[in-house]
Amino acid sequence: MKRNKGKLIENLKEKTHRTDEECNIIYEILQEQSIIGRKNKEIIKSKFMEKLNIEESEADELYNISMETILKDFFKIK
Repeated sequence: MKRNKGKLIENLKEKTHRTDEECNIIYEILQEQSIIGRKNKEIIKSKFMEKLNIEESEADELYNISMETILKDFFKIK
């Protein structure tokens, strides 16, 4: 699935109140995973915790916001 990087990062900044640099890290982590879904959720959360130095609950929230943003964009009716 091809994602619009700029649009996704802007949405993440708006919803998470994180910096450009943090949102770019989030985007890169999501891009590293070939399949985004339940099986990779723990891997993604663990990378969020490692690279952003955050707790598991925060990583879980970031994961959920990221997935919501990606899915809304994917299923958006034009």
